Amino acid sequence: MPWTKDPDAWARLGAAIRAERERLGLLQEELADRAGVSVGTVRNAESGRVPKGLRWPQSLTQIEKALEWSVGSMEAVLADKEPSRLPLGAPEPEPATATTPIPTGQVKLRTIGWLREHGREVLEEALPPVNQFGHLCALLDAPQHAVDAYQRAVSELVGAVRDAQGWQGWEPFGEQQEEG
Repeated sequence: MPWTKDPDAWARLGAAIRAERERLGLLQEELADRAGVSVGTVRNAESGRVPKGLRWPQSLTQIEKALEWSVGSMEAVLADKEPSRLPLGAPEPEPATATTPIPTGQVKLRTIGWLREHGREVLEEALPPVNQFGHLCALLDAPQHAVDAYQRAVSELVGAVRDAQGWQGWEPFGEQQEEG
C-alpha cells in the first residue's frame, strides 16, 4: 500500500510520534538529536504535516528508528494500526542487500518481509515509469528491436515474479503491454 496523503492519517501519525517521544521522556530537541534531524523536522512530524514529495521522507525513517519502533511502524500508524516497538536492547534488523531502501514512487522498500507483504503494490506502482522509459527511448530514436527487447525482458521478469509469488491471474500490463 503506498503511503497516503490523507491529513487525518498524518495527524494520527503526528500524535503517535509525540506520544511515543513523551513516553520515552524525550524533548523534541532530544528526539531530533537522536534521529539526526532538525528540531523543525520533529515539530513538522508531530504536527501531522503531510509531506509534499512523492517519496517517503528519509527523516521519518530516522525518527522511527530513534523512537525504537520497528521498520514499517509509521506506515502501520498511517493505516490506522499500532506501531511495533523493538524488544529492549534489540538492534533494528538491517535490510537485506537486495532490498536496501530504494525509493520507488511513494513506497520505499524496507525489508524482505515488508517487500513480500507489499511487493505487488510496489510493482504496480513501479511499472508505469518502467514502461514510460521504453516509450521514451523509442521516441528518442532507439532501435525498435532494442525497445522490443526491453519490453519483453520487463514482461518476462514481471511474469517470473508473479509466478514465484503465486499471484495467479495478476496481469499488470493488461492490454496496454500487448499494444506496443
